[in-house]
Amino acid sequence: MRPRLQSSPRRERIESGVHPAARRTAAARARLELALGLLAEEDGIESAEQEITLAIDLLSRDLGTIDELRAQLDAREREIDEARREASRAKAQLLAMVSHELRTPLNAMLGYASMLSHGVGGALSPEQQHKAERIEANGRELLGVIEQMLELAALDAGAMTVELQDLDLGATVRDAIRSLEPSSSRPDLRVELVIDATVPRLRTDPAKLAKVVRCLVGNALKFTREGEVRVDVRRVLHGASIAVRDTGIGIAPEEQSRVFDPFHQVDGSPTRTVGGTGLGLASARRLARLLGGDITLESALGEGSTFVVWLPDDEARG
Repeated sequence: MRPRLQSSPRRERIESGVHPAARRTAAARARLELALGLLAEEDGIESAEQEITLAIDLLSRDLGTIDELRAQLDAREREIDEARREASRAKAQLLAMVSHELRTPLNAMLGYASMLSHGVGGALSPEQQHKAERIEANGRELLGVIEQMLELAALDAGAMTVELQDLDLGATVRDAIRSLEPSSSRPDLRVELVIDATVPRLRTDPAKLAKVVRCLVGNALKFTREGEVRVDVRRVLHGASIAVRDTGIGIAPEEQSRVFDPFHQVDGSPTRTVGGTGLGLASARRLARLLGGDITLESALGEGSTFVVWLPDDEARG
C-alpha cells in the first residue's frame, strides 16, 4: 500500500506565494492522481476512497471561496454602476445649471440684436445693419450649441421621455429634409429622396425622429462639396430603415468607431474647413436608441459615407 500524500516543508515554502485556493486545487489534483494509482492495487481501494474524500473536501472549500469572490465582484459591479449613474446625474445637473446661466443673458442679447436689426432704436446704416444681423446669427448658433449640450446631458441621464405617435414615415422624413433646403440648394449638389411604397406606418416620436434625420442629412451636406446626397426610406424585417448616403470625403476606418463620441471631430485641427461641435452624431445615435432603434455607419475615405437609421415596429419593440 502506498503512503498518503504528505506536504513537505520544502513544498510549503515553494507554494507560500500562491493563492490558498490554487494550492488546494493542486493538492486535490495530486490526491486524485494518487487515488487512481491506488485503485490499480488489490488492497488500495480503501486508501483510494480516503484520498478521493479528501480531494472532494478540498474542492468543496474552493467552491465556497469562488461563490464568495463572485458575490464580492457582483457587489463591486453594483457600486460602480451606481457611481456611474450618480456621475451622469451630476453632469446633467451641472450642464443644466451652466446652460441656464448662459441662455438667460444670451437670449437678452439676441433680443437686443433683433431690435437693432429691425430698426426699433432708429434706422441703421447698411454696415450697422449687417453687423447687427451677424450678432444675431452667431448668437443663435451659440444658442443651438447650448441646446445640444442640454439634450445630450438629458439623454445620458435618462431624463428624456418618448411621445409615441402613429405616423407616415416617408412624410416625416420629407418634411425634415425640406427644413434644410437653404443649405441643400447648391448647383453642384443633388439631394434625392426615395421612399419605398411598402414602408409601414410606425409608432415613434416624430420630433425626435425629425432631429435624427436633420442631423444626418445636414452632416452629409456639410461634408459633401459636390455630387449627391441620397436618402432611402425602406421597409425592413420588423421595422424600417432610413439610409443617408453621400459622395463626400468619407471617414477613415480608425475614426469610424469614434464619430458617435461627444465632442469628437474627425478633423480636430485648427485649420479644419468644416465647423461643428461634434455633438450632433452623438445626440442622434442616443435619440435613435431611445426610440428603440440604432444608427450604423459604413464609409471609406474619398468614397463617401452611409448612415443608416434602424427603427422597430410595435412587434419588435415588444
